Amino acid sequence: MKMELKRLGLLSVIKICFVLFFILGIFIGLLWAFILLIFGNLFAAALPVDTEIGKIGLIGIVVFPIFSGLFYGFIGSFFGLVAAVFYNIAAGILGGVEIEIAAKDIDKLSEPERTTEEGKYRLI
Repeated sequence: MKMELKRLGLLSVIKICFVLFFILGIFIGLLWAFILLIFGNLFAAALPVDTEIGKIGLIGIVVFPIFSGLFYGFIGSFFGLVAAVFYNIAAGILGGVEIEIAAKDIDKLSEPERTTEEGKYRLI
């Protein structure tokens, strides 16, 4: 069965993009936090005086991914919104994306079967 995707719901695109980019931002934030932790401690150890320059600490490992996730979430949802608006405009002019969906056992989903002592029957 072929169907056409005529338009995207803007609020649903924003929600999905925020969650996906938030998760991506947390992973990227963790990666950068560990890189800063390693190289910051190496930099601080190379200095001749005892200083806290370059040390990120445990709080930075927790806080940096959260802020990174929020940043990626807001930026990703903004660009997802822009892409959805452009898609809706283009789909209105040119037509939507055609997708093919396989309809397996659609009769079983639409009409549940009931069993009695006499046999099976369908609800109408």
